[in-house]
Formats: sequence, structure tokens, C-alpha cells
Amino acid sequence: MKHRIIVHAMIVFVMISCGKKQSLIEKSLIDSSIANYSRDFNKIAKFLENDLNFWKNRTIGQPADIVNSVKYAALLISKFQITGDVNYIHQSDSILFEVSKNYNHKESSIFSSLSNHYILQHRFHEADSLFKKADSLGLKTYNKLSQAFDIYFELGLFQLAEKSLLKLNQTNDFGYQFRISKLMHYKGDLDSSINAMTAATQLVSKNETLLQNAQSNLADLYLHDNDVKNAYFNYKVCLQKNASDLHSLMGLGWLALVHDGNDSLAKHIFEFAATKTLLPDPIFKLVSWAQFNNDTINELHFAQLFEQKAAQNIYGNMYNKYLILLYTQILNNPLKAVELARKEIINRATPQTYSWLVYSLAFNKEFDEADKLYKEFVEGKPLEGLELYYMGKYMLAKNKIYNAKQYFKEAAKNKYDLSPRIMDDINKLLN
Repeated sequence: MKHRIIVHAMIVFVMISCGKKQSLIEKSLIDSSIANYSRDFNKIAKFLENDLNFWKNRTIGQPADIVNSVKYAALLISKFQITGDVNYIHQSDSILFEVSKNYNHKESSIFSSLSNHYILQHRFHEADSLFKKADSLGLKTYNKLSQAFDIYFELGLFQLAEKSLLKLNQTNDFGYQFRISKLMHYKGDLDSSINAMTAATQLVSKNETLLQNAQSNLADLYLHDNDVKNAYFNYKVCLQKNASDLHSLMGLGWLALVHDGNDSLAKHIFEFAATKTLLPDPIFKLVSWAQFNNDTINELHFAQLFEQKAAQNIYGNMYNKYLILLYTQILNNPLKAVELARKEIINRATPQTYSWLVYSLAFNKEFDEADKLYKEFVEGKPLEGLELYYMGKYMLAKNKIYNAKQYFKEAAKNKYDLSPRIMDDINKLLN
């Protein structure tokens, strides 16, 4: 997510943040992945389109049927995942609501599917209501407990989420290990999180789709843990299996930028990704590319372009976290940041979302409310790099220099989660 211009200061940043480093990302790997992208994407898309047409044809001219309609709706979600077109989620939802009406809203599986769709859209309270409806109609124990974890975790009800997993307790199950990894990551126990995700990859070695998902998540965890070599290895393996894996490709782009300092290769990756998905994520990466080079013109350009896309109603709350960052650091709209942070608290009240609101309020000089929320909902709670940085800035605004530096030191441990601008800011404040 970033652009370009040069400066010795940013080279210093890379040296400071990465120590004595050796380039990881080979241009040949990126060239090969990009060259083979269409081949692998078209292969996946062709199978998906054949399945879509098969199940769609079984619904045409027929009364809404659960099996046919649910299969068709699920494949539309798969189409969203490979194209980034959110309209496919809404189309899938419409199909499920229609078939539910035909069955007098008495089929639990339909509400369960809709709940999962709403989680994808960050509509967490609505997802909870749909899950409760599904549960009242009867869910199998595994489905009930695993989905309960997903709902509780997103709503910030972490004790209830953990309780659901303890009841599930199926260590030889992919879904269980995947969720344990998420819980351990939240708790700040990255070793256990990585071990659980590694176990998840081993449990689905013959299912390429699930394996790809787990292995790219494993790469993300290694990156959070500053283990760039293992992050690189897992992203690379994912791309060798499927060159159209944009998540892994952009992961390598991020390493090219913040580890290798190879801004031209990173830009090439992010700009390519931006042509292959309708989601605005690659544009956000280009903001950081611009920051790496102190290119304030392109930094503003890509921030505005990201806002134009991500703030559309069709995305709902999906990009609030990133918009808050841009409104406070680049787009200079603190009132909008406060507005979005308040929406996030309504949507899911977690230490992370409360830290976004505390930071936004402090940025807007509303310290009385910020202080109250910090003490009640943030202080002493697990936070990740961005939120730790926010709390450092909050403390700095209150002239609590010691507390600010403690937060900045903790944030710096998650250096690969942070943008060049933030890391540069942290380094200045600590030195």
C-alpha cells in the first residue's frame, strides 16, 4: 500500500527497523507470479463458473429449493472472494432470504449461512441475530459452537468465544485449530497462534483451498512475529501453488517495501493487484508506498482514491479502521474519524475499537471522554501495533512522555504491521 520518491531518512528507517538485512524478494518470483496469474485465475474461475451455471440452472423455473439455492448462494460468495466484487455477497443474501421465505423461515441452515455472510460484511450484530435465529431452529453441536466463537470473537466477547472453543475441543479439526490461532493471536501469544495455524495446515494438506487459506494466514502470523524468512517462505509456497493468490502476492510486496526497501518492485506488485480486484486494499498499500518515499503528493492522491472507494455504502463498515487512520494522518478530517470510531463501537466494542475512538477523540482535543474510555475499556488490554501507536499518540497529546514512549516501544515490536510513516514517527519520538 505505498508509493515513491527517495530519501536517505527512509533508507535509515529501513535499516533501523530491520537491522542488517538481506533482500528477500526475488524479482524473478514476482515476474513469474504475475505472468502466471491469468492462467491460474482463469482455471479457478472456469471451474467456479461451470458450478455456478449448473446450480443456477437448477433454480430456474423451479420453486425455491434449499439444496439448489444454498449451493448457488455459496458459489456466489466464492466469486466475491476471487473478484472482490461485493455485489456477489448481496446477490447471495437475496437468494437465501427468498428461499427462507418459501420455507416459512424455519430452516436453520439458511440463517446460519446468512450469519456467516454478515460477518464478511462486518455487520456483526446482525450476524449475531441471524445466528440466534439459526440456533433456535436447531444447529448441530459443531456448527453451533464454531459459529458462536466467530460471533462472540467479532463482538469482543472474548470469554464467551473461548468458552465455546473449550466446549468444542476437537484438536484434530481444521476449524478448531484455525479459531484457536485467532484467539491466541488476540491474547498476544504468537507462538501458540503460529503452532495452531501450523496444525491447521497439516490437517488440510489434501484440500488446496483450505490449505491456501491457512498457509497465507500462517505467513501473516510470522510477519506479525517479525519472522520475515518464514513469512516469505509461506507466501512463496502459496504463490507457487496458485499464482492468482493476491493476498500472498501483496504480502511479498509489503516485504519488498518495508524489509528490502525495494519500492519499485513493491509499486509494481500493488499496482498489478489493483487491476485484479475490485476491493480497495491495494490502493491502501500504495499510500504506504508514497510514504516510503516522502511523496506527499501521491500519498494524498492514493488516500483520496482509497476513501472514494472504501467509503461507499456497499462496503458498510468493512474499511472503517483504515479510513480512521487516513482521516487523522492524511485527509485531516478528525470529526469524520470520531464518527467512524463511534460506529465501530456500536458494531463491535473491543479494546481495539475503543482505542480507535480514544485516539480520534484525543486528535480532536476531546480529552474528557477520551480519558474516561481509555481507563474503562483500553488500559491494560491486549492491543496490536497500530493501536499501541495510537495510545502512544494519545499519551503524547496529554504530555505523558514516559507513558507515550512505553506504548511506542511496544508498537515498534510489531514493525511489519506499521506503515513507513508510523515507524518513522515512532523512531523520531524514541530517539
